[in-house]
Amino acid sequence: MKNKVELFKNLRKFFGFAKPLILSEVDFGQPIYRIFGPYFRSITFTFVIESMVWSFLTLAPTYIATYLFQDEIYFIYGFVLVFLLIWVFGWVSIYFYARAQAQLRSSFEYSCYKKLLVVDPINHTYRSTGKIINKCTKAINAVEIFFDNILFDILPTFVQIIVIGIALTSFDTFLGLVILLTLIVIVILTTISQFFVAPVLVDNEIRYSDKVSEVTVEAVAQIVLIRSGFATNIFVIKIKNRLKEYSSVLATIWMTYISTQTIPRLMFIISFVYLAFTLRGMYFDGMVDLPLVTGLLITYFSTFLFVVNSGRKIQNLITNYKQIQDVYVLINEYGEQTFPVLDDNQNSN
Repeated sequence: MKNKVELFKNLRKFFGFAKPLILSEVDFGQPIYRIFGPYFRSITFTFVIESMVWSFLTLAPTYIATYLFQDEIYFIYGFVLVFLLIWVFGWVSIYFYARAQAQLRSSFEYSCYKKLLVVDPINHTYRSTGKIINKCTKAINAVEIFFDNILFDILPTFVQIIVIGIALTSFDTFLGLVILLTLIVIVILTTISQFFVAPVLVDNEIRYSDKVSEVTVEAVAQIVLIRSGFATNIFVIKIKNRLKEYSSVLATIWMTYISTQTIPRLMFIISFVYLAFTLRGMYFDGMVDLPLVTGLLITYFSTFLFVVNSGRKIQNLITNYKQIQDVYVLINEYGEQTFPVLDDNQNSN
């Protein structure tokens, strides 16, 4: 254990932030998007770099298949050089993004619990502690991963679609437009389905999750009381029943999501077959060579999971937003502070 602590200290010295994090107050009376304002530059920088990374990675199979066996070796050197440059810029962007993300999460968590601590004590007497903790914990995690979903899940999907559309259009305009429109339709179908279905599923997931936390936290709180021994069996039964209900809700969410993927998956398979036969015909007509055909097919097929799972990514984003919104509603309706609790020094820090 001691060795692990020492190792972490060394890692923290090497990889930790040079400057301490600065926590800022979150105004829960403002729109939700305002909490991201102070970190706009870091997020934008990461957005640009990630777009470059995924543009490069999307075309990498085609580039390798086309130029690997060419006489000009400088193509390989160029490929490696670009890869290294993108890796360096990516590392820098992730550093600033990680710092912004840590500040955002800590600021939100600090503001959330501070608001709950300074309200008049009477407001706590008729509320479930477990429910409050569950809502705050989920919202804090949602704030942390909100832009993770955008930058590392949703952004790559759209970059791949655009890059593939441009690449195929450069060889055959009609073919490129057909594939591009197909991919756009797939994303639209999965997105629309999630916009209609996800809010209903997320609201129920939050409701049943709150029910589980109400019982579990109450059960733990009873441990300090003498009567807890008499109530143990009752709480165990309650927790078991609540978890059964919650598990059923989670299963419903997953099966609903999988069902919405059926048509997009079929559309992608059909579009791949269409692309394969079209490129095959172009190859036998002498319009393209075999390495290029192979590279384009590998490039297109590599987008399968990103494209058909785009609905899931949208669902995750909606879930994050609803969880953050849930805490905004909780705090704004929780109660008021009618007398001072913190002194000026504490308030300023």
